[in-house]
Amino acid sequence: HLMNHLKDYHIRLNITNLLTYADGFAVGYFKKQGFSSTITLNEQAYTGYIKDYDGATLMQCSLYTQVTYTRLTETLSLIKESINVIRTHRFNQIKQAHPDAKFLANDIQTVDLSSYDSLLNLDHNETNSSDETVDINLLYITLKSVYQEIRSHPFASHVQKKSIFQDYLSTPPLFPIDLDTIQDRLKAKYYHNAYTFTADVSRLLDTAGRAYANQKKDISNEIRSYDTFVRRKMNEFGLEMGHAPQTYE
Repeated sequence: HLMNHLKDYHIRLNITNLLTYADGFAVGYFKKQGFSSTITLNEQAYTGYIKDYDGATLMQCSLYTQVTYTRLTETLSLIKESINVIRTHRFNQIKQAHPDAKFLANDIQTVDLSSYDSLLNLDHNETNSSDETVDINLLYITLKSVYQEIRSHPFASHVQKKSIFQDYLSTPPLFPIDLDTIQDRLKAKYYHNAYTFTADVSRLLDTAGRAYANQKKDISNEIRSYDTFVRRKMNEFGLEMGHAPQTYE
């Protein structure tokens, strides 16, 4: 964790590469921290700035300015959650298989394909159908239904502008999301498939659940009730979402 703070500190100083010499006992540790013995920096960039040690390995760690290293675990958890949502949708939207031809053992014969109605009626463009695309109208209808629920007010304001979770979370959401933002993304045609729309809604419920988890019982119950309502509505419109978690960590 201390190394992650060090990385974030250097990024704020616009330093995107770290160098260190590691002895035989420390090489494994630095590899786990993202260091590599492959040096991509020009030698002139560090010659004279780092002391050379005999028998030690020079190692480099390249930093990515888009990453907040002290929140890397949270970021990876969100990515994993989004992937799980996508996988769930892909699994539930697998097309029904067409009946196959039946053969008896040692009964080799020519098959008349015209006798299989499912093949004759097969739409050759079916494989490029709406599986990968999104029905914008369906998403608008779903969002409108969610908006109309009276308990949607804690979800509706722009988190970036009003920081509605500021009083409840020790740190703001890494990727803020709210109903207004989802609506703006719909207008901008941000959602090219239903999976990303569902992932945003799932992230919204997760953020709110964590924000209000430790509040007064009536508030937390209200949030959980709304969570259940949204998931039910999403499922009603064919946008599969799992059940709400029992607790938020």
